Amino acid sequence: MIHGDRDAQVALEQAMDTALSRAGKPHRLVMIKDADHQMSSEATRITLLREIETFLEANVPTGDTGTTAATY
Repeated sequence: MIHGDRDAQVALEQAMDTALSRAGKPHRLVMIKDADHQMSSEATRITLLREIETFLEANVPTGDTGTTAATY
């Protein structure tokens, strides 16, 4: 769960974090300082992408191919 502390569209109380916490579901909330809903600044987007990468590395099996490169 990633949320900007300056998000004017979705208050933290309305974010999925609250619902997941109430339901007792495991999750992680990442609050990004000075971030708006659109993640407008370059620094914010870099943080967002790094957090997504960390999540994927921890939660998505890659198999035993020995490669991490994507082919498009």
